[in-house]
Amino acid sequence: MSCLFVISARAPGASTSAGGEAAAALEHAASPPAVWDAVGALLRAAAALGTAEPAVDRETLRSLLAGLAALGLAGPHRRVRLHSARPETALPDGLRPAHREGAPEEDVFRLALAAACPGDPWPAGPVDNAVLADAVRRLGGRLGARVPALAAVAALHLLEHFAGQGPAERRWTLRRLTWLTDPRAADAPELMRLLTGPEDLLVRLPATSGAPSGTDDDEEPLPLADWHRPPGNPGEERRLGGRVQAVRRHREWTFADLSWADRTVQLAFDAGHPLRPRPGDLLAVRGHAGHSRTGAPVLFVDEVLRHRPTRSVGAARRTRPLTDTGGGAAVADALRPELGALGFAEMASPVLTAAFYGGASRPFTTRHASRNRPLYLRVTTELDLLRRLAEGRTRVYEIGASFRNEPLRGDAVKEFTMLEAYAADLRLEEMTVLVAGLVARVLGDDRPPRWTTFDEAFTETSGVHPDDEAAVRRLAAGQGTPDPAGAIDPQVLVRRLWRSTFRHRLPGVALVHRIPGPASPFIAGDGRDARRVWLSVDGVELAETSANERDPDRLARRLARQFRDDPHPVHRDYRDVLETFADGVPPCVGVGLGLTRLAGLHATRRRPDTTEEHRQR
Repeated sequence: MSCLFVISARAPGASTSAGGEAAAALEHAASPPAVWDAVGALLRAAAALGTAEPAVDRETLRSLLAGLAALGLAGPHRRVRLHSARPETALPDGLRPAHREGAPEEDVFRLALAAACPGDPWPAGPVDNAVLADAVRRLGGRLGARVPALAAVAALHLLEHFAGQGPAERRWTLRRLTWLTDPRAADAPELMRLLTGPEDLLVRLPATSGAPSGTDDDEEPLPLADWHRPPGNPGEERRLGGRVQAVRRHREWTFADLSWADRTVQLAFDAGHPLRPRPGDLLAVRGHAGHSRTGAPVLFVDEVLRHRPTRSVGAARRTRPLTDTGGGAAVADALRPELGALGFAEMASPVLTAAFYGGASRPFTTRHASRNRPLYLRVTTELDLLRRLAEGRTRVYEIGASFRNEPLRGDAVKEFTMLEAYAADLRLEEMTVLVAGLVARVLGDDRPPRWTTFDEAFTETSGVHPDDEAAVRRLAAGQGTPDPAGAIDPQVLVRRLWRSTFRHRLPGVALVHRIPGPASPFIAGDGRDARRVWLSVDGVELAETSANERDPDRLARRLARQFRDDPHPVHRDYRDVLETFADGVPPCVGVGLGLTRLAGLHATRRRPDTTEEHRQR
């Protein structure tokens, strides 16, 4: 990491030898019994956050103050005379404490960093992780190093330097402080190693190998229809897809249990077959029915149609029991039987989560009282539903509340009801038509949907083609969209104009594709090639259908890019998510449908004075 703020060069011979540890231990032992006021020290130092320019936003400030106070309350912490404050202790000026007393962990923190920084002390310069871990273990063993107290000391150190930092350095410090209020570290060496490392501590992504993952780019669904057919007669052909649960290898044959949606079949590969399946692999085969020597039914494999090997241990996971999400809204009640008839199983995912998922959206945050840990209101149910597909479900959905702690725009709300659904046996076009039909039946609207590109839809509603830069700028000026000195990219202007004005003018039932601009990291493709479609009914964008990206390495890189400039300091832990993708999410398509918008449109259609108007549009 580049230097963040300047600290004077370290003095030679920092006192971290065995003699220095012994001297610090004697200093602590000779201190009169007292308690370190961690809350007071942290909140006094945090005053710098309230006077920063540019100002720290109120939500971040409120969250940090609450977290720092909770961190200080994790004591009581002993107060001792600090060995690192003595003039004869050789320390860089940037690591010498301004106060003579503090927690024992303060000596551990400062003396360990002095030993581990070959040049300017952290965070101005790099840290030798091996030396740091060894110093923390030695000092902690002699002086004591509890994780909450060490985190409080580290937070105090960063706060004391906050006022002298520039905007970029302050943003980095705010993210480190946010992590320190909930460090998620098992012991003192791990806390120090993570704190002084270069990675963004708030976004936990596994390291990517950069090597090909074995993911094919074929979006065709797995062959799942034959699972619903009765067991075949000897010699009858079957095409089946699923996940390998167990493998048994014999001299002449290899047997594998292939499962999907609580059904299992035994596959048989002859000794000469090149495939060596492993538990957890996603597999699609063509074969003929038969029986083993013991009379058990077997599908003898003639051809392997698809194969994606698992990349982690324990890929075959048990599906959680289904539970009803409840709900009494008329639209939700109308949707559930429709979805059930289409083969979708309802799921329920937690509303409060220990880690935060949902792209760059800002969450609502609360705290778990007994564990003193933050919890987050979910932004999306997408990732829980994708796990269900990875576990062997074919079609799943959830109707429930999602929450976004963002500025209100127009008639937007911070809590809204969403239908999210995913299917492993449909293509994107099939899912889009299915959702359009579902909406039509709920609304009682028999108009056929029409496919249109974004450029066609924009031209139809505005009279200007998006590629005509001069016309787009004139249109923006006429609509009052600020564009100082023509500095905004024309395509950005087009998207702003569409969102603010012209999408509301799109008539009829439209399926809009070839959409410019960034898409979710979880959607296959980029820009206009992103595999997504918007469903618009009389100018109301109700839903987005999309095909999912399945390559965990590509997904990890996309997430890392998205979070690099994330302005919100909040924990986002995607390690378990990417492990699910590494295990193998089957080719799948999904939809996010805003029930709040659909309910509003449904209510409008039911009013006698507006029904005919909508029919004529």
